[in-house]
Amino acid sequence: MRPQQITRWIWRPINAIKKKILYTLESIENSKRLLVKVVFMTMCLWSFSPGYGQNYSLEFDGIDDKISVSTLGTSSSFTAEMWVYKPEDKSGFVTLLDFNDDKPWIGVNSNIFAVWSSFTYSSSSTHKTSGWTHFAATYDGTTLTLYEDGIEVYQDNVSVTTGNTGMTIGFSTGDLYFKGRIDELRIWDDVRTESEIQDNLFVTLTGSESNLVAYYDFNEGTGTTLTDATSNNHDGTITNFASSAWVHGAPVDLNIWNGSTWSDGTPSSSSDVRFDEDYDFSLGGLSVNSAFIVDTAVVSVEDTYLEIKEAIQNDGTLLIESGASLMTYEDNDFMGEALIDRSTTFSTETGQYSIVGSPVQTETSDALGSLVYSYDETTEYNSSTDNPGSGNDGLDRFDVVSSGTDILPGVGYFSAFTGDIRFEGVPNAGDISQDLSFTDHDATDLTD
Repeated sequence: MRPQQITRWIWRPINAIKKKILYTLESIENSKRLLVKVVFMTMCLWSFSPGYGQNYSLEFDGIDDKISVSTLGTSSSFTAEMWVYKPEDKSGFVTLLDFNDDKPWIGVNSNIFAVWSSFTYSSSSTHKTSGWTHFAATYDGTTLTLYEDGIEVYQDNVSVTTGNTGMTIGFSTGDLYFKGRIDELRIWDDVRTESEIQDNLFVTLTGSESNLVAYYDFNEGTGTTLTDATSNNHDGTITNFASSAWVHGAPVDLNIWNGSTWSDGTPSSSSDVRFDEDYDFSLGGLSVNSAFIVDTAVVSVEDTYLEIKEAIQNDGTLLIESGASLMTYEDNDFMGEALIDRSTTFSTETGQYSIVGSPVQTETSDALGSLVYSYDETTEYNSSTDNPGSGNDGLDRFDVVSSGTDILPGVGYFSAFTGDIRFEGVPNAGDISQDLSFTDHDATDLTD
């Protein structure tokens, strides 16, 4: 059935709102007339651009961005480790680090973490292509070991050429430029154990650690020099980067939720947090600077709010239950997806429909139930006053939405469904613009 009676409704986008959207639709149903009153208030999602504090990384454009360190090489035993964000899906050799023309080369070969030195030595599986991943390579003169997120993914006795001076980051002659972000780059002249890599995975260093040859935290935030935080002065030269390439960094120095307590006390709005275990928001709403959800954790927001000011990496599950809110901002990095539940009602007796808009960037009409209508103001109104017996006072403007149709952000749809609906995707943030039109006709009363 087409909508016959529309009751008052309010639609609030899941993201932070600067001015509340308030549509009010009221109807009076009689034998041949539908009275609709529409009140519209302007809508704008926050265009707020919070600062990144001191946790920066550099974003490489994959075209010509590179960093050169002329004084740095590798010893006969070494460890190279770094955080890497979302390497572009490319077929071929994409450079992370190169020491004097493949002596050795460290990077990604068709989405597999690899080291090259006369031959390619690589992990047996592709790395994840979303969010931050920690890569580490160790060599003791005989055995090469590769790690992803602190877990060994490759080990073998191989021959790797070392001892050559000159390192480039994100570029090597004859290979592909790197596109993505790099942070927390560390070069050691010893072999770090798996436990040592894991223990320092999410923390920054001082620069004075034993056997640390070079350490780049990428927290300059500006300029053309990448500073070595050790006393060895292996500073790098930053070439071709735009000023906007300084972006939010890797998930280090975090306040960690272990399932019962926070490692550094209750987070504040400036805290960077990590959820290692499930979190149910029973203690109330939470406002933080950035958040990292590990792959085994479920963060469920119920009857309250979660505000993320800068960045979120969701490797686990982020669920925003009906009645709760997720507040993000236009310049947020949102890595992963959110699940957003909303409750709808429908009555065949009264013709009352739920009017729903999508809170995520990409969603289809299938999320709204099996019977969904859109509204087209340009369709002839067909007034019952002008056309007694055949007029239906605008009901022709309600069109059935085909299954699989993309839902447009900022547009309301009529759903003939009672129950919970779930949206899955990256939440909308920033300005959303939709044109409004109104066609005058005798059956419309806008006096109030």
